Amino acid sequence: MRREDADGRAPASAVLLIDVVNPFDFEGASDLHRHALPAARRIAALRKRARESGTPVVYVNDNFGDWHSGLAELVERCLASPLARDFIEPLRPEPEDYYVLKPRHSGFLSTSLDPLLDRLGVRRVVLAGVAAHICVLFTAIDAYMRGFEIAVARDCVASERPRDCAHALALMRQVLKAEVDRGRDLAFAGREALAGRHDRCFDSASGTDTPEDEAMARKYGRKASEKVERAMHERKRGKLHSGRSGKKVTSRKQAVAIGLSQARREGAKVPSRRGGKRRGR
Repeated sequence: MRREDADGRAPASAVLLIDVVNPFDFEGASDLHRHALPAARRIAALRKRARESGTPVVYVNDNFGDWHSGLAELVERCLASPLARDFIEPLRPEPEDYYVLKPRHSGFLSTSLDPLLDRLGVRRVVLAGVAAHICVLFTAIDAYMRGFEIAVARDCVASERPRDCAHALALMRQVLKAEVDRGRDLAFAGREALAGRHDRCFDSASGTDTPEDEAMARKYGRKASEKVERAMHERKRGKLHSGRSGKKVTSRKQAVAIGLSQARREGAKVPSRRGGKRRGR
């Protein structure tokens, strides 16, 4: 059962940064570090955008067997490591961030993550970090079992072997119904101010965004974008139905039209209907 807002709005999100405070001092760490380092700046950009939108950022971090240390001590441990320093430097936690220390692979197992997300009103988690096929995947599975909607920033995760990362992303997309996209293209639903950018629409047949969708999305204002995003979100999950016939909506253009219609009824600024002048002649 999915967690949903009572008023039907798009669910509020939180960004979970998994094991990014990482000393890279274990077997296979050099391989993981090699693939994770290019993702560090993209994770930092995802975190920056989340903070600017008011979306909570939660560091979900392994304690790496050190039961006497908190997150601050782990950060200092990483900064003292020549291998880990360049990865953690752009990702150092800020005072407004949250953190949860985990003893095992999943961020939910024997931690306070679930009550924290409940306290924050979060219904959707955006995942980034390492390793994609272990701790990110296990956290995603537990999030799915708890009814959270899941998004994964595919260019903000890494594994020791790229094929393991690709396999984990495929599992999360196919089995956990996760939205898998580049970090810069993931919306923070329910929190992010949409003014000044367009929302990307999803083609369920190809799993990609189409130029036509992007061109349509650029026309909308903030409120209209929110309505269209919500309609596309419901269509992708098979929950959008036509108001007239009650049939399930599968066409993205029909979903866009429904979102615009809802925005128009609420007085939002939306593009004029095509052919409206010709029909009036």
